[in-house]
Amino acid sequence: SSALKRPVVGIFGPTNPAWVGPYNTKGAIATINLDCSPCYFWKKGRLKCNEGKNFECMKIPVDTVYKLVKEFL
Repeated sequence: SSALKRPVVGIFGPTNPAWVGPYNTKGAIATINLDCSPCYFWKKGRLKCNEGKNFECMKIPVDTVYKLVKEFL
């Protein structure tokens, strides 16, 4: 989307939108902003939540994303 300069809604859990978020285009970020994210704790094999929060950062409400998408429609 960025290459085509189309609006982007990025959904971010453990990753850092400041590092890998939408660029060169209009964009919005959907995230929960927990105190432990972004964490980027990657290991070989399965991703593990080091804070023991069972990946709460990935449980972004659909309504949150929908409201951001509506802004671009």
